[in-house]
Amino acid sequence: DGNIEQIGTPEELYTSPATPFVANFVGLSNRVPGELANGVVSVHGERLPVLGLAPADGPVLAFIRPEDIVLSDQGIAATVVASSFLGSLRRTSVRLSDGSVVSVQHDVSEHPEPGDRVHVRLRGRPVSASAGEA
Repeated sequence: DGNIEQIGTPEELYTSPATPFVANFVGLSNRVPGELANGVVSVHGERLPVLGLAPADGPVLAFIRPEDIVLSDQGIAATVVASSFLGSLRRTSVRLSDGSVVSVQHDVSEHPEPGDRVHVRLRGRPVSASAGEA
């Protein structure tokens, strides 16, 4: 016995998941605590619109794709935990100031090393969210 969460093309499921379950099931997502108000979640000072039906205002987990977080000259302070070469791209895990670890997907020309201090920025794309905190 199961529930159908969403029907659509693979691209639709990945880019516009209807529920947090779909966001987490289809591809890699970072679960980041935030605060929801009026369909917009605030995460580390940045405001992101919520896809689909938003939970009630209050604490939420936002599901943010690694390609929607970028290394930047300014933004959220972070420390590199690990970085992996994946052929045409690199995926780097960074620890944010609140202790949470997120994955950032970026160009292979950038070579952050464990221990490096960096900044990350959210692209501002819509995210899925679920009620509750991490």
